[in-house]
Amino acid sequence: MSSRPVSASCPAFTRTDSRRTATRLGLAVTVALAACTNAPPDDADDADAGNDGVFATGGTGSPPGVPTAPPATPTGAPTAPPATPTAAPTAPPATPTAPPSDPGGGGECPENPDKYALTGNHIVAQISWPGNIGVEAGSGTLHIWTMTELHWDQVNPDGSVPVVGKVQPCGSVIPALTKTFLAGGGQVQTVIPDAVWDAPGMPEFTANGVLGGFGPGATVSMQPVTSLVGATLPDPDNSPWPAKGSELSGFDHDGDGEPGIKALPRTDAGFSAPPLSLDGALNPNGPRASELFLATRTRVQLDGQRDSCSTASGPAAVHLFESHVIGCRRNDGSICSSTESDFIDSNQPAFSIGGATYSMAQLPDGATCADVRAALPM
Repeated sequence: MSSRPVSASCPAFTRTDSRRTATRLGLAVTVALAACTNAPPDDADDADAGNDGVFATGGTGSPPGVPTAPPATPTGAPTAPPATPTAAPTAPPATPTAPPSDPGGGGECPENPDKYALTGNHIVAQISWPGNIGVEAGSGTLHIWTMTELHWDQVNPDGSVPVVGKVQPCGSVIPALTKTFLAGGGQVQTVIPDAVWDAPGMPEFTANGVLGGFGPGATVSMQPVTSLVGATLPDPDNSPWPAKGSELSGFDHDGDGEPGIKALPRTDAGFSAPPLSLDGALNPNGPRASELFLATRTRVQLDGQRDSCSTASGPAAVHLFESHVIGCRRNDGSICSSTESDFIDSNQPAFSIGGATYSMAQLPDGATCADVRAALPM
């Protein structure tokens, strides 16, 4: 649905006035193994220089009372190691414990003292759809971007961190759809401009979850978040999604004066705007929609783990991805009739969601949806 669509210290969730950088601090442990050699003692007391050669070569006899020097080891022959005195067992070194400010372990990503984090998320899901009179069956990739602001009050004794905050939708892109012969052939794809997602009236939704800590490997477990944009429902989480867009109560979240959020049909080579009727579909010069006004509902859940102080990734679950056309504008500039917008809506496919993953990047204070899309491109 949108066009295109986180030193010696490595702060996790650290608040700064400029863009934060987070560099992992690697801990290296070097174990040295010492090798002992047993060199023969100097012959400092040997006054009989004439016997040096005999003792050094291991001669057959020595004068009575004169100690015999150890025979030289022939070149290449293995030398038996000297006996090693038995040492008393030593206790293994104590394992350093992580400081209280680093429940994630390793001392790599200290907790932000402000107890605050701003992150961007890019969800990638595989989707498919059945065919209908206007669109052929197909499959492709769905992209969703969100921005999450999280806060926490404490770190539990087990190192887990309960978090609460808000999620703002920042973009979505659906695959191109192939139109049937009756609908004029070719492809159709609607694109929600970035300016729509960046509008100040874009809604925010409550987020809850638990972090396993702040260091690499710490788990991320967020509860599902339902985002309803361009319309209202009595209960966004549980109200049934209506069969037609005209049954929804639209809401102008992008502030363009029309209910729903605006999407633009592609008209570059190979693409054409959606027709307003079946007769119009058979006429290449028939009326078309230049703008669509949409309502969407998604429900996304994120799990996984931290890859570094400032990034995370893992599996995602897209429990809902629903949309309706609740209005449109004709290519002559006039607003579509309800019959015309209903025709377009009735030819939109119902998507089935397959597997999904996500990537998270920490953002600097004051970041916007534009920063999310730039940090996590398609």
